[in-house]
Amino acid sequence: MAESSAHVPEILCEDGEFVLSLGLWDDEPLPLLAVTPSSAQPSPETLSRLQYVYALRDELDPAWAARPLKLEARQGRLTLLMEDPGGEPLLRLLGRPWEITPFLRLAIGIATALGQVHQHGFIHKDMKRSG
Repeated sequence: MAESSAHVPEILCEDGEFVLSLGLWDDEPLPLLAVTPSSAQPSPETLSRLQYVYALRDELDPAWAARPLKLEARQGRLTLLMEDPGGEPLLRLLGRPWEITPFLRLAIGIATALGQVHQHGFIHKDMKRSG
């Protein structure tokens, strides 16, 4: 894991354990998603989750998952860089009324991706393998 230059990305969401952000990173031509621990001193479990998701990179299909590209130290924190599939974090879309057509399109997309996750033996949320 290499130490990389500083970067100030756009924070998309934070869940108390991880921060998801989007930005241009070093010499990458397109924006990438970055997942970093929220804490300056993350637990071993938090670091293990990042390492585990990175280890799955060859099993994740960009058609249904944000694929990990790099796992490296950035500003003293372990950072997982992933392809940006586009879109908006679901947390940003909650809490407001929706028109039925966009809602159903999103629901179908989520159900399809979740079906692929399960078909490949993964349990969503923590990316644990079942069976």
